Amino acid sequence: GVVHRDLKPANIMLRPDGRAALMDFGIAATGDIDEGERVTEGTPHYMAPEQLGGEAASIASDIYALGLVMYEIFTGRRLFDAKAAHDLTEQQRDAPTIGASRLDAIAAPLRDTVLRCLQPASGARPASAAESASMLQVVLLEATSRWRRIVQIVVQSLPMFALLVAASLIFRANRPWTAVLLLAIVAATFALLWLVERKRPPMWMAATSGSGSANSYNTRD
Repeated sequence: GVVHRDLKPANIMLRPDGRAALMDFGIAATGDIDEGERVTEGTPHYMAPEQLGGEAASIASDIYALGLVMYEIFTGRRLFDAKAAHDLTEQQRDAPTIGASRLDAIAAPLRDTVLRCLQPASGARPASAAESASMLQVVLLEATSRWRRIVQIVVQSLPMFALLVAASLIFRANRPWTAVLLLAIVAATFALLWLVERKRPPMWMAATSGSGSANSYNTRD
C-alpha cells in the first residue's frame, strides 16, 4: 500500500463531483517501509506519536492523521495547539480524553471511530484505511436508517390519525364509548410501534456483533 506520511486538511481537496482527493505525495512511500528509515518530514501537529518520535511511519500513522482530520471537521479546531515538541508529545498522550470531551455533541458510534483512530498506541488503531472507511460507512448507514424509520412511522401513523378524527366526530355525535374504544386502539398501536423501535438494535451494533472488529482494538504490534 501507500503511506502518505503528511495527511492533513491542506492536502485534501474537493473535486467538482464533491468527492475528496488526497494531494501532495511528495514524501509518500509505497510497499513495505524499511524499519531503519527515519523520515521526520511532515507537519508535526498531524504526526502520530511514533512518527513524531522518529520511528518509521506506517499505515497506522496515516490512520492517526485521519483521526485528527476528522476531529477538525467535527469541531472546527485542531486537536493540538502546542508550540514545542515536548508539549505536543504530552497532548498526544491525552488525545483520546481531550477528544472525547470535545466530541460529546456527535453520535456515539462516530465519536468512537474518531477516538479509535487517535489512540497513542499504533496497534490500538484500525488496521487499515479500508477498516476505517467501513466503520464510517456503518455510522452513515445508521443515520440514514434512522431517518427512514421516522418516515416509516409517520406513514404508518396516518391511519391512526384518521381514527382520531373519527373518534372526535363520534364523540360529538354523543357516542362517547365508541370514541373511547377508537382512542384505545390508537394508543395501543402507538405503544406497539414504540416497543418495536426500542428493541431494534442500532445498525452499527448489528453489523459489528459478528466479528467484533469495530468494538475491540487490534492489539497487534
